[in-house]
Amino acid sequence: MKTPKNHRNLVSLMYRFDGDDGQLRHVLGISRSTLWRLKKGKIDKLDKYINILEKNTDQVGSELIETIIDDLKLWSNDSKELREILTSLHSVLQESATN
Repeated sequence: MKTPKNHRNLVSLMYRFDGDDGQLRHVLGISRSTLWRLKKGKIDKLDKYINILEKNTDQVGSELIETIIDDLKLWSNDSKELREILTSLHSVLQESATN
């Protein structure tokens, strides 16, 4: 099964959720196995869970550059391509800073 398109958004919201897995399951109203499937991208329909987490997660400053960088680092754990892009970008920025 292909990972759902908005899985990364869900992963970011779960990361920002201020609670453990038990609290996360309670807020989402799901079982332990469903939480595992959500985290692994095994569920296609994510809008319901994203909406719940958006209401239960501190979204203040969600457009800050720190939040964007945190998301990229988090997402790069699952994406070799993204890691390569970030590494290249880091190299370019280091080179331009020294010139």
